[in-house]
Amino acid sequence: GEGEGAGVARSASVKSQVIQTVSILVQNVRNETSLYYLLSNNYINELISIPLDNYSTEVLDELMPTYISFLKTLALRLSGSPTLFQFFVDELSGHTF
Repeated sequence: GEGEGAGVARSASVKSQVIQTVSILVQNVRNETSLYYLLSNNYINELISIPLDNYSTEVLDELMPTYISFLKTLALRLSGSPTLFQFFVDELSGHTF
């Protein structure tokens, strides 16, 4: 099926809405402690590492603009909070996501 293992959200529009909602949260949380908690549950890493090769071209056409916007929002937010970057390092390999 479309995006096996990608959670319960099956349609591209639902996936896109979830990513957009998380992006809005990341962008608008002003308290660094709140942002810390938002990032610490590893869900953001799961969103970043969506297996895009599992999706059809039609799904990707709908999902990619939102996904890229989310990555840009996250990068801009983390550039202002370097201490939060720790959530995007694979502890076993030391590589960043």
